Amino acid sequence: MDIIIITQGDPGGISSEILIKSLIYKFNNCQNFFFNKKFIIFGSIESFIKNILNLIILNLEQLKKGLYINNIKETETINNLIKLDNFLEKITLISDINFLFSINKNSLSLFSFYDPFFEPVIKNNISFKEIFNNFLEKIFDTNILKIIIDDIEKINFLIYNKLEKILDNYKTFLNKNFYNFYLEDGFEKIKNLSSFKYLKNYHIHSIKKIINKNIFYVQYSKNHITNGLMSEIYLYFSAILSINIIKFGIKPSIITLPVSKKSISLIFNKFIGQTEYFQNFFKKYYYNFYFTNLKKILLKFNLSEKNKVNMIFYSDNFSLLLVTTHVPLLKLKNYINERTFSKALINGIEYFKKIYGTNGKIAVLALNPHASDNYIIGKEEKWIKKVIKKLNEENKKNKNNYIEILGPYPADSIFSKYSNNYDDIKLFISFYHDQGLIPFKILSQSGGVNISFGLPILRVSPDHGTAFDIVFKDKANIDSTLKCFEIIEKLNN
Repeated sequence: MDIIIITQGDPGGISSEILIKSLIYKFNNCQNFFFNKKFIIFGSIESFIKNILNLIILNLEQLKKGLYINNIKETETINNLIKLDNFLEKITLISDINFLFSINKNSLSLFSFYDPFFEPVIKNNISFKEIFNNFLEKIFDTNILKIIIDDIEKINFLIYNKLEKILDNYKTFLNKNFYNFYLEDGFEKIKNLSSFKYLKNYHIHSIKKIINKNIFYVQYSKNHITNGLMSEIYLYFSAILSINIIKFGIKPSIITLPVSKKSISLIFNKFIGQTEYFQNFFKKYYYNFYFTNLKKILLKFNLSEKNKVNMIFYSDNFSLLLVTTHVPLLKLKNYINERTFSKALINGIEYFKKIYGTNGKIAVLALNPHASDNYIIGKEEKWIKKVIKKLNEENKKNKNNYIEILGPYPADSIFSKYSNNYDDIKLFISFYHDQGLIPFKILSQSGGVNISFGLPILRVSPDHGTAFDIVFKDKANIDSTLKCFEIIEKLNN
């Protein structure tokens, strides 16, 4: 069985919309994808529900608009609402994080959703629809929908009367069962949560802070300490759970949706990116006594705690590997050397085999302008060529599995040449972030995937940000997230 962990990212951004749309699309169009898989989601139920209700409103308004214009009896909108209804039936809300840590494969539903702060509301594991049935049952009665579309006035009534009452009931529900729960002796109550014993001191300090300021709810469309706390805790629990799953001999995959570095830095000032977060987590906890059996399991998967982790970006046309991650430009010289470059190339070769087999070549971008112009501008290309030559010689020993490494090529022209003449180049190696990602994002547009390659688990993320400016506007593009599912299939197979 495959386990895919999804972290919602910043609950105040577009992640909830992305998550809902992506899973519904996969659920209704790619049934084979879900065979022998279980999904565990760490996120905000508040944000999830609010985005569902928003999508319902927008779909009904679209239905109303379509009827005015075309006088049609049925539209795609009804199908969208039915798909949403079918999807929600498959989600189970988890009331105790220890249930997930026990990894009882038979008791996990297709989608298990855990919100660390919503635990008091959920007494036992229940279906998503069950807890919100009072709010959603009228909307999802398809017979009512099909009758309503004959009469625009009934749609008006549904949107502006029934749905408004549903939203009001939902707000009352949140205030009664969620927000108010923490207002009186809030911190003492949090101590009773099953997740509390796993939290770190900086988590606890931040929880006290937001309870004292009465801001224990999602802040939409902006950077905020509450969103930062929630999104970092989702990452934290996904990392702990992944190690726990590895102990059971299962290698999980993690999809991390976009976070705000600014928001997380308000509670965890060392945070510079999700790749570095997971790399540091596994490096630190590898030696923890709690995971004493982890080393044998990592060796089973041909992995090591000392593995070099690289950011790799995948698109339909080609992939890009970064030798360094989120490093300030003036500090790059401390991170670029023969050792880091060699390890990056080794990761690149392993990745290449998994994605492309032996069909194609790897191209290295030069570090200096014009590839140093025969060492006039810089000397680094000498050792870059030396490393490439050494690895090519090693690769040639395996004649049936030989992948040639080319370069170094001037970075200012290689991608324009590639689009016309370099169709056999499938992977580019870039020394630093913007050198490779500017052309990659231009050429891949919205379909790129960020992969943390070299971790004990597979971690991928859509190649876009929180997009605060389009929250609740039904404009989120799910192409990159769908590619995340695709790359998980390719790498796991």
